[in-house]
Amino acid sequence: MIKQGRAGLVLGLLVIAALAGCTSASVPSRSTPLAVLQLGEQDGGGTVQAHVGQVVELDLGEGYSAVHSSDSSVLQEQAAAGSCSEVAGCQRYTFLAKASGEADLMAERRAVCTPGDMCPMFIFLFTIHVQVANP
Repeated sequence: MIKQGRAGLVLGLLVIAALAGCTSASVPSRSTPLAVLQLGEQDGGGTVQAHVGQVVELDLGEGYSAVHSSDSSVLQEQAAAGSCSEVAGCQRYTFLAKASGEADLMAERRAVCTPGDMCPMFIFLFTIHVQVANP
């Protein structure tokens, strides 16, 4: 009777150990960061996909201002404009996809003119539609 109890205990411990090993190996890790979504002037007028938790970087050239998200609960600005080291005059705007939903990244562009020269009076409206989904 003691042998059966001890054998059952050993068998039970082996099953628990095997299950513990399987569950820890089969659960995907959520700690892997999502790749940064790089956007630029070439993406204007289009729609892009992002995931909650993903960083979205928007690089725009000279003359852009009033860069913002239409819904900060979906795409929240993370940092003030910084410089893009690759291109002179480029500004980088960083956003974080906070929740699933849709938002537009919008900006205005005006002509960059030399003081004293004639300058066209136009405003170009720039928009990228961003759809954010859960990963």
